Amino acid sequence: MSTSTLRPINPNNHATFVIDEPALIRHHLQQLIDRHELVGLYTALDSTQFALSSILDCDERSVWLDIPADKLVGKRLEESGSAIVVAHAGNIHSQFSAEGIQTATQGGKPALRCALPTSLMYVQRRDAYRQRIPLREPLTCLVPLAGHEDVALAVADISVNGIGLLGFAPELTLRKGLTLQGCKINLPGCGLLVADLAIQSVAEYQLRQQIPTLRTGCSFLSLAAGAQNMVMRYITRIERERLQQSR
Repeated sequence: MSTSTLRPINPNNHATFVIDEPALIRHHLQQLIDRHELVGLYTALDSTQFALSSILDCDERSVWLDIPADKLVGKRLEESGSAIVVAHAGNIHSQFSAEGIQTATQGGKPALRCALPTSLMYVQRRDAYRQRIPLREPLTCLVPLAGHEDVALAVADISVNGIGLLGFAPELTLRKGLTLQGCKINLPGCGLLVADLAIQSVAEYQLRQQIPTLRTGCSFLSLAAGAQNMVMRYITRIERERLQQSR
């Protein structure tokens, strides 16, 4: 991984992507632990000085970090007692403030320990992958149509940027450039998502049974902050369940 991707970003510019639920924070930290991802430890948000480390463990109260090889930066972190921790896994940028840093041990080896962060920034880049919808819990997008009942299309995948739809209806002509207004998707455990969709692509697609259908790629138009957070919570729940099943 290029260290250029481990640069901190201003949280004030990404306030809608801040997670403050302890369970979700621990879930994302555990993902970084399980994947042995490198993290950058910065002495300040605007600092160019950093050291590479990794997250060793976390619990309800604390996070343990590997001792950085850069002794000078490591010493400054211990003296200041705080750091900006940055990770970049795939297309996801994670960042949090580590407070109360002190030397400790983890698994019998030297480590740095800090308090479990009260918030964590979790930003999917524009080219972020879309979370596939599990077959056990299908999603349906209801598209309002004047003079007709809502058209129901299956949701194939979702991200904070848009969704993929499967299906078609005689009364609805799907084409690139078309805007679908007031679409509704019930996200289990998270709420009702209401959004305008801009169609970016339409292609023929075959289901597993060789049944022909249409796959429509859509982007969200001006998705409100609350709606973005709702999508993030849904994706996080799906990821958490997938992680639990893989153990």
